[in-house]
Amino acid sequence: MMFTADRLGTKVRAKFDEIVRELEDIYGQGKDFKSLKEGSRWSENRDWVMSVTENERTYRREWSVAYGSRLKDGISRINLAVHGLGEDVSFIALEYAFENYTQCLSEKTQSTASAL
Repeated sequence: MMFTADRLGTKVRAKFDEIVRELEDIYGQGKDFKSLKEGSRWSENRDWVMSVTENERTYRREWSVAYGSRLKDGISRINLAVHGLGEDVSFIALEYAFENYTQCLSEKTQSTASAL
């Protein structure tokens, strides 16, 4: 879902918080990674989305066993993050990492190599 005309990041943060609550109901607590780089030129409230776009602001939450999350079904990590596409356009990405990731990557590499 894209969030447009949202320079302050109000809409994207409200949806992010909604998704966090839903994931917490299922997986328990995660850990926030929210920060603005020191000296960022995009530090004003009106520049919230632009600071994310320029990688000067991090706005994400991660669930893993290390943070006390109750992961299941072979999930090893969940990452929810806000990304920017300009001064007033953003989106939320939700990523699931599974315990068999390394094995899958190895099989893909072998498959690609054998195709040559």
